[in-house]
Amino acid sequence: MKRIFSVFLFTALLMAICSCAQNPARQVDDLRIFVSEVEEESSSYDAEQWEIVNAEFEAMVSKLEESSEDMTKEEKDEAYEVIGKYYGIYLKKGVNDAVNEVQKALDGLSPLIDGFRKAFED
Repeated sequence: MKRIFSVFLFTALLMAICSCAQNPARQVDDLRIFVSEVEEESSSYDAEQWEIVNAEFEAMVSKLEESSEDMTKEEKDEAYEVIGKYYGIYLKKGVNDAVNEVQKALDGLSPLIDGFRKAFED
């Protein structure tokens, strides 16, 4: 009898832990923490790290989508806000990369124009 009670108690505890892990509010909190960490560290990410971070982000969003029917309007709004923030961080990174590439092109443009001008001096 004691063994059956122990098994029952263990099963109940396991179910409680699992149900907490699937709690939409907790998932939104986890996503918010993740996005905050990405925001703090994103300037040092290379392309490979971004791929890893994006995969993890997409997995978290997929889990949220699976439990969206159990979410309140406030939880959905908060999730959308956090998702939007992540995409903003990622877009900012892309814009910064584009600006750096344009700057590199402009740095090489001056010598190109000088060489072109010298060709017509004679």
